[in-house]
Amino acid sequence: MTFHFPPRQSGGVFRPIRIYKHLDKDKFEIDFLTISLFSSYRRATRDDTLLEEVTPKPAVYRVPSVEPENWLRAIVGETSNGNRQSKSAGGRALRQKTSPSVPTFTKRLLKDIYRRLIMFCYFPDQVFIWGWLSSLKALWLHLKRRYDLIYTTSNPPSGHLPGLILKSFGVSWIADFRDGGNLWIKKIQGYPKGTIRQRADFYYEKYVLDNADYVITQSELLKEELSRVYSVRHSRFKAIPNGYDEEDFIRPNMSTPPFAKAPGELHLLHVGSWVVNPAEIDKILEGLNVLQLALKERHVELVFHAVGNDLIGEQQKENTIRFGYRYHGVIPHPLLPPYLLAADCYFLSSSVGKLVDGVRGVLAGKLWEYLRGGKPIILFGPKDEAWQIIEDSGVGVYLGELNSDHEICADALLRLVEQSGNLNPKVSQHSWESRAHAMQEVFQQVLE
Repeated sequence: MTFHFPPRQSGGVFRPIRIYKHLDKDKFEIDFLTISLFSSYRRATRDDTLLEEVTPKPAVYRVPSVEPENWLRAIVGETSNGNRQSKSAGGRALRQKTSPSVPTFTKRLLKDIYRRLIMFCYFPDQVFIWGWLSSLKALWLHLKRRYDLIYTTSNPPSGHLPGLILKSFGVSWIADFRDGGNLWIKKIQGYPKGTIRQRADFYYEKYVLDNADYVITQSELLKEELSRVYSVRHSRFKAIPNGYDEEDFIRPNMSTPPFAKAPGELHLLHVGSWVVNPAEIDKILEGLNVLQLALKERHVELVFHAVGNDLIGEQQKENTIRFGYRYHGVIPHPLLPPYLLAADCYFLSSSVGKLVDGVRGVLAGKLWEYLRGGKPIILFGPKDEAWQIIEDSGVGVYLGELNSDHEICADALLRLVEQSGNLNPKVSQHSWESRAHAMQEVFQQVLE
């Protein structure tokens, strides 16, 4: 049971399908229950290769996500939410406003009605209709197929609802937390949760943790956080992170590199988005500017490549940065490995400045592909679990964090770049094949 699934390309699609790819199909027959590519999801970037490369082809059941946001706004007469912000590149925010012709008192009343409705209706989250429809579908499939085990993975929290239902019918249940769920989600559609709603969400997540036969998280730090906050009682609790697929790195055709490289250039690559706040963005750019000055003294120019989100705003490009910047747009995942292999080093942030204060245990999916790429990884943010993994693989270069004055040693970075030809043997433990074997052990343990 997963909200994120191919062919829609998103951060969570790889976990279920890559694990399925490497499971022993002689021991398990697996069906997938997920979201249909309906409404706004039709416009998502597609990657059809992820399903094409698995054998045998699994049965995939899709349930539409009916999200009442638009008609709920229409009922209360609110055409836009002043608390919701659309983000432009570089973290700049543009505030949307309601029509000036509507009296201030009326606007406040309508906003209050809207806020109360979503706090009451959107439980456990805004895709609750999909969650309950999926639960009914899961029950119907169970009556026909007689499942032994259901594996649910979030986010969103609604993804665990079918597990709650099938558990009551005697099906073993594994709940996988890709993130902290309601441990981190403190707002709904931009509005802070009230005390009653926070308490309801707390007990929902605790109920999932207490009643699942086994709980899996993406990191050891997240496992510790969930155990501490929710006082998880049972011992069946394990961290199984994401990984990389070896086939992605042996297939690429590198006869035509994805970007031009001139002599005397150091090419730094960032993939996806970064979860940092505006102050942290300024700190990152400042650190890269200092690195560029140090490299320039050594007759090297820094070129920063972004694949996925455009990370730097137009004003910053014109007035702030002193290094080269190239934005390559959103690309299908099969086209990513050539970028990883062509770059000289990678950029990763372990900060979660745009999430709730104190969030711990975030391991970005790009980390594992960076490690397999075999180049040095420049990390910004706290030296937490991600840094320990990077340092253990011998490819870590630390940029610092928001309130530190740490600077990268340009000579040390250049030495690591020169030595990056041989892949550290420890990297192989982070493959999807290794993760699938760990997950299969959990499946067998629960069923036994």
